[in-house]
Amino acid sequence: MRLFISSILAFILTGCISEFDAKLPSGDAQILIVDGSIVANTEATFHLSKSYSLDNSLSDSVLNAILINDATLTLIDGNRNEILPAENIGKGQYRISIGELNENMEYGIRIEYNGDIYESAPAKPLRTPEIDSVSWKQPEKFGDVSFYISTHSDRERDAYFLWDYTEDWEVRALYHTTIFYDITDNNLKTYEEAGFPVPAPYYRCWKKVKSNKPIIGSTVSSSENKIDNKQLYRCNPEDDDRFSVKYCVTVSQKAISKEAYEYYQNKLKMNEEMGGLFTPQPSEETGNIICITDRSKRVVGYINVVKNITQHRSGFINGIKENGQSICPGCAERNKLPQTKYDDCDCYNISKKISGDGGYQFDQRPIFFFYESEGGNRYADWAKRFCSDCTAKDRTTQDMPDFWENNE
Repeated sequence: MRLFISSILAFILTGCISEFDAKLPSGDAQILIVDGSIVANTEATFHLSKSYSLDNSLSDSVLNAILINDATLTLIDGNRNEILPAENIGKGQYRISIGELNENMEYGIRIEYNGDIYESAPAKPLRTPEIDSVSWKQPEKFGDVSFYISTHSDRERDAYFLWDYTEDWEVRALYHTTIFYDITDNNLKTYEEAGFPVPAPYYRCWKKVKSNKPIIGSTVSSSENKIDNKQLYRCNPEDDDRFSVKYCVTVSQKAISKEAYEYYQNKLKMNEEMGGLFTPQPSEETGNIICITDRSKRVVGYINVVKNITQHRSGFINGIKENGQSICPGCAERNKLPQTKYDDCDCYNISKKISGDGGYQFDQRPIFFFYESEGGNRYADWAKRFCSDCTAKDRTTQDMPDFWENNE
C-alpha cells in the first residue's frame, strides 16, 4: 500500500526536477509531518499534515484528512516560554509574524495537536551570507541547460546551506489579436474600443514554478570556505515552453546547522534509494521535533532558525541568444501552438468565417478583421480560443512579475 506525506504538497509543482512520492510502511500511517522555518522579520508559514494511506487518487476528502487544521502552533524560546501564537490560515498552514530575533537567544516551535504536545529543539538563529552568483550553461548545442550557484561563508568555519528556487518565464499565444467578440451587444470590437489598457491583453502571459525539493551544500571541502558553481538543477529545453520567450530563476539561500544538513542529506539519500523525501525508517532520526507527551510518537520535519534569507536572480535567458542561435529550435513555435490535449486544433488552416451576428461560440475567438460591410457590420477570421488566448495554457497568469524586463 502506498502512503503519501502531505507536507510535500507545498513542493508539488511542475518543474525541472521530479516530484516526491513518499512511501511509508503501513504501520506509520499517522505520522505528523511539519515543514517550515523560523526566519526573522518575515511572515513565517508552517505546514502541518500527516501521512495517509492512498490506494487511488488524491481526492478532496483524502486531502482534507491529510491536512491538519485543528492544531495550535506557537513560537517559543529556549526556556520553553511562549512568545507568539500562530494564525491558522487554513489548508494545514499556520502563520507567525516574526520580528527581530536575538542571535544570543534560542527559539523553537510548540505544536498542540490531538491531545499531544510537540516541540522543536531550540536553536540560535544563523546569519546567512550573500549569494555570489547564479549562472547557467548549455554545454551542448541545443542540449540541457544547467543552473549553478556560487557562495561563501562569512566566517572562517565550515558553513552549511539550504537552497530553493522560483522559476518565472513568459509564454505567448499564437496570434497577436487585437479584437474580440463582445457578447453584451453582439459586436466585434477592438480591445482599444472597449477601453482595455493594452491592445492585445491575451497575447502575453507568465508562468511561475517553485522548486519541489531541498538542495543542500557545504564548504567543508573548500579551504577558502567557498562553493563554486554547484549545480542546482537542469532543464531540457525541448520538454516544455520555458525558453521560448524569456526565462529567469530566483534562488533563495538559507544558512543551516550541521545537524540540519545531515538530516536533509539523509533524506535525499533515502529518496534516491526508496523514492520518498520524508520517508521515515525505524532506525533513523526523523528531525529535530519530538512529542514531549509521548516519546513513542514519531514526527518528521526539521525546524531551522535563521536570522535572514538571501536571494539572487539570474539574468534573463531569451529564446534567441544574442548571437542569433536559438537555445531550442522550435521552442518559440511550439510555445505558441496548443498543448498536447489541444492537438485537434489546426491554427494554420482557418476557413471558417463568422460574423458578429450571433455566431459566437464559446471555444472560439476572432483573430483578424477581414472586412467591414457598408452597413458597418464587421467580419473576422476565427480560431480556437487557445490560439489567441495565452490564459488557455496550463498554469498561466496575466500578471507580469514586477522585476520583469519589459521591452515590448
